[in-house]
Amino acid sequence: DLCSFDHFAAFFTLRRSEQTGWVEVKGRFQASLSQQCVVSLEPVEVELDVPVMAMFSNKSADISAVNIDIEMEDPPEPIENNSIDVGELVAQQLAVSLDPYPRALGTEVPAEGLSFGAKIEEFRENNPFTVLRGLK
Repeated sequence: DLCSFDHFAAFFTLRRSEQTGWVEVKGRFQASLSQQCVVSLEPVEVELDVPVMAMFSNKSADISAVNIDIEMEDPPEPIENNSIDVGELVAQQLAVSLDPYPRALGTEVPAEGLSFGAKIEEFRENNPFTVLRGLK
């Protein structure tokens, strides 16, 4: 729920390793945007400055031969059609950098919860549970 996307800039260098043939994409992106507060629905200003680093390989053997090890870094992403989509890399990093539940400063959820209109206390006979009640 982005309210606005005011500024975005990305800076990257790409370097191929002579030893592995992998391409290292390294850089950062900066963004100024606003998200909707999950409590008050007011815009929350967000400033991001996120470092990005990823490895790519056009050798499918490199990717399939990697043993899974918790201590090891992620295996390289595949290079498809002899190109690297840096825009997709940045879009993914932006998505995981955003707060999934942004809150405006000083906004708290009341102990009794949020109310979105008058609470209906009466039990209606035309609700889906009326049929189930008759099965008792």
